[in-house]
Amino acid sequence: MSPATLAVRADTFARATRPSLFRRVLAHIVRARTIHVQRRLLNELPDHLLKDVGLNRSDIDYVAQAIVEERNDPTRQRSFRA
Repeated sequence: MSPATLAVRADTFARATRPSLFRRVLAHIVRARTIHVQRRLLNELPDHLLKDVGLNRSDIDYVAQAIVEERNDPTRQRSFRA
């Protein structure tokens, strides 16, 4: 193989492994929209239901992001002991 062919293949591989600008922007828009929907749904809950699950209104922004990013809060995990 010629060096030019190798360069073209390497460039093609680099583009395939790196998301395009369009895909990154689209992923950001989808993530932001999903966080917005989660925030709206949590804001619609009455205070007594939020309190029932251990939240208050000031926690909604953090929880909405955590839901979308699938973060786990280590302080809320159960410990299963035999």
